[in-house]
Amino acid sequence: MPRRERIDGRDHHKEMTDAIKRSGQADGKPYIFKHYTDLAHKMALGINAAQLRDERGADKKAQAIDYMSTDEIQEVNKAKQKLTVLIDMGWSYQRIKREVTV
Repeated sequence: MPRRERIDGRDHHKEMTDAIKRSGQADGKPYIFKHYTDLAHKMALGINAAQLRDERGADKKAQAIDYMSTDEIQEVNKAKQKLTVLIDMGWSYQRIKREVTV
């Protein structure tokens, strides 16, 4: 995988997790970060990170990004950008999930 996509992925993930923290959604909900990450994968690829690892024969502890193509990484990054905007607009996880998984 090209280094640039991996760096971009980290940047977009950090932006999303920072938005979650700013919103207060992480307060007392340690799994909210995983939920949003899985939602980004689902939006972009139709499957969550665990399903992707399973489909591609990766270890459960492996980074899903290591098993994604450049195009898939770019799509997940776009999904994370969209989620970040919605979080910053004050939308709850449940509302976002309802709207993006229609």
